[in-house]
Order: sequence, then structure tokens, then C-alpha cells
Amino acid sequence: MATGLNNIDIIGSVKKVGVCLISVLLASCGAIQSKNIEEMSDNDRLGLLSSKSDAELCSAYNHPLLKANTEQQIEKLLRDRQIGRCDARSKVRIIPLGVTSTELASNVKKDVLEVSQAPSASEKSKPSIAVQPSPISTQPEKQKEQTAPVVFGDKNALLADIKAMQGERLTKGDFESKSEYEQRKQAYLDRFKKGKGYKISLEIDNPQNKKEKLVYFDPDSEEVRISLPSISRDLVWVNSGGKDGLKWLHNSFVQVESTDHKLKTYKASNRLGASIEVVEMAITRYGIAVLSQATKDYGKDLRQRFSTQLNRDAAKEILESGKIVMEVIFDPRYPLAKDNPFLIKNEDKTKPTFDRPLDVTDIRYAVPVRLLNIRLLNKAGKEVFATSGRQIDVESLMD
Repeated sequence: MATGLNNIDIIGSVKKVGVCLISVLLASCGAIQSKNIEEMSDNDRLGLLSSKSDAELCSAYNHPLLKANTEQQIEKLLRDRQIGRCDARSKVRIIPLGVTSTELASNVKKDVLEVSQAPSASEKSKPSIAVQPSPISTQPEKQKEQTAPVVFGDKNALLADIKAMQGERLTKGDFESKSEYEQRKQAYLDRFKKGKGYKISLEIDNPQNKKEKLVYFDPDSEEVRISLPSISRDLVWVNSGGKDGLKWLHNSFVQVESTDHKLKTYKASNRLGASIEVVEMAITRYGIAVLSQATKDYGKDLRQRFSTQLNRDAAKEILESGKIVMEVIFDPRYPLAKDNPFLIKNEDKTKPTFDRPLDVTDIRYAVPVRLLNIRLLNKAGKEVFATSGRQIDVESLMD
């Protein structure tokens, strides 16, 4: 009996010491304390970390002396709490999604087969759900963890999310308390958490077989080709090897909806005194930014392309009255700005000329996504081509 009590006392003492060491790590960790925490048993360390707040875990996660095992457990806890990034200690770290290439590719193929089956009347009103793969684990197979499924919203869900992002700024207001700001910020991050997806169905509408369209036919090779729009490049903050830096995020903007407004007309003239009436317009486009790569290289064309053999008649039907369906998953790990980290905004201006007297401001809003799969449907809704997207089978898009 005496021995049992002594063992309990010893275990309690170890846990008390562990609590102190964890507290030191979360506050102002030193090399010795960090090492001691790392040497605790996995269960004891996980139990202590689980009792900490989100802010405390993020503070520890961003500490330069954090050790590997502690880091992995903090990442797991943050993922379970649906936290995608840590903004602490004057830097931002993105929490890895923890998705394995084999599992994600397998689930994509499985989902394609399921979607290709005609749904029943009762199923049509239900949201589309695909099982998200288990995170990467260096532990034995039995310790793999389960993650939330990906729920695919439709075009209206995408537009609603973009509107919500447009109206939110993650900067503290002049009359806002710290606790109010933290609550508002967390609510925003919770809404756009991992597991959010979209199923986008678009009319192909290319009867003239123009190559600049999303889908076109090459009569020489008898191939229907899908080429995502030309690459846009946006500077994002990424953490690589414990260091924050700027990289070019290569992405293709796929338009889902647009609106245009005639603002006003005005007189303009050139140096010779000739005048013309100019129409000032504003075009606003909404869509998805399909991510390809985050790299220091600005010039590469990294857009995603696909092709399939199809005879001329079938291809003509597809281009005239077919649809392209893309299933994508929201990827919040490449923040563009601290005040609105997820929404990608680009703006172009076209100056008027005498041949084209239009003064146009073109604004594009998009959410960053990874392309899970892409399908072509004919006029009858039958699937004629399906494949997995690129860059879904890598842990990070960074080179």
C-alpha cells in the first residue's frame, strides 16, 4: 500500500512540474524548459496542452524553441479546434491541413463515382458530402485521427461567403475592447474553417470553339481540352522553416457570377482638340481562385490543364450545351493580409480610346481553393470525362 501511494505522489509531482514547464513554454520559453517538455510522455504532454486556451497554444506554436513532438501535438489540437493559423509573437504560422496524397486522391475518385450516379428526389435537396482523408501521421496506423467531412456548398453559398469576407476586417476597432475583437476574429475564422467546399457547375457555352474559353476542342488531335484561366499572382505571407516571407501565390480565377454598372458619361478630348463622349463602367466579378503554387518565381505559367479524346460530334455537343463541374476545397493557409486574410481581390482599369470610348474598372473577388476534381457533362447530364485536380496531393503548395 505504501508503495502505491508513493507512486501516485510521484506521478502527481511529475504532472505538477509538467504544468509549470508548459506554462513557461507558453509564456517565455527557454531552451532547457522546452527540452524538458519534449521529454514528457506523449499522454502527459497532450493532457497538459489540451487544458490551454487557443491563444496560449498559438503563442507556444510560434515560439522559435518549440520542439518537434510538442509542435505536432499543438498542431493536432489546433486542427481539432478548427484553427487554421496562429497570429502571435509578431508572426503568422499556418496550421498544416494534414492531408495525405494517397487518401485525398482516393476520396476524390470515390466521390466522382458517387456523384455520377443519378440522385433520388429526396437526395437532391441534401448538401453534397465527401469524406475528408485522415491527416498525415508519423505514428502507427492505429493512431490515425479522424477529421471532419468536407461539405460542398453551391454557387449561392460561395457568393454568400464572398460577401461576408468583403464586409469583415480583422483589425481592432478604435472603440472595440480586446476581448470583443478576439471574439469577433475567432467567429470569422470559425466560419471559414477547414472542411468547407464548393461544387461549382458552369455552362460551357463555347459553340464557336474559342481557345481562350475554359473548354475547347482541338480538331487535329481530336481532344477536348480544359485549360484554367491564365495565372494571376498575389503576394502572400508564408512560413517556411520557421521564417516568414513573401511568395507569389499562383492561381487561376474562375468566374461564377458578375455584375456591371454604368456609372456616368463624360466628355474627353485629345491633344488635337477632338472630343468624344466616354462611358464610365464598373464590372465586379465573383469566383474561385484555383491555387497552383506558392513560389518565388513570378514568370512561370502554372495553370492546370486537362484533356481527353472525344470525337468531333460529341465534342461539338459538349461545347454548345454541356457543363463543367468543379469540386473544390477552401484552403485558408496562405493569408494575403492581416485585415482580410482569405479574400483575394484584383483590380484592373481600362483607359478609354477613340476606338473604344469605355472607362472600365474591373474588380475580381475570389476565395482560395484547391481543385479536387473536374468533370464534363453532356447535354443529357451524362458524365463524359472526370479527373482529379492537380496540387491536391501535396502537404503545402510552397516550393
